Amino acid sequence: MEMRDTDLWRPAPYALKAGAIIFHGTNRDFDEASLRRQSWLSHSRKVAEHFATWKMDDGVPRVATYRTDCDLTLCLIRGKADLLNLEEYFGVVTSDAESMAETFSRYVDGFDGWIIPKNYPDGGDDIMLIRTDRLIHLKTENLPR
Repeated sequence: MEMRDTDLWRPAPYALKAGAIIFHGTNRDFDEASLRRQSWLSHSRKVAEHFATWKMDDGVPRVATYRTDCDLTLCLIRGKADLLNLEEYFGVVTSDAESMAETFSRYVDGFDGWIIPKNYPDGGDDIMLIRTDRLIHLKTENLPR
């Protein structure tokens, strides 16, 4: 894929401030106290609960609560046009979350991940953090199956 001149379009930054509380919902078997790879999170506990019970594996559905230990700079994705620009100008693969995280971290400098605000009917957002070492695990709560 031929990429265009990135001076024509730059991603907008979004500041995720130190001390922000964010949630991760899962039913996979791993230690929530130490996320070791890119992860989906949200300011909305409801969004995290949805993903904890979505596509159930054999694990226990649960929501982990984290606090950021420093300011993080996220790429603000306001809609389809921003996704297309990331693809066109930076070569970010947007067809699936894992490829997007991998290519985003390789080609887009200066961001710790991205945020898609108001991505759900209740106003919840999607946050993908490429660097999860800046999160402090506060607690994990199991959900009913």
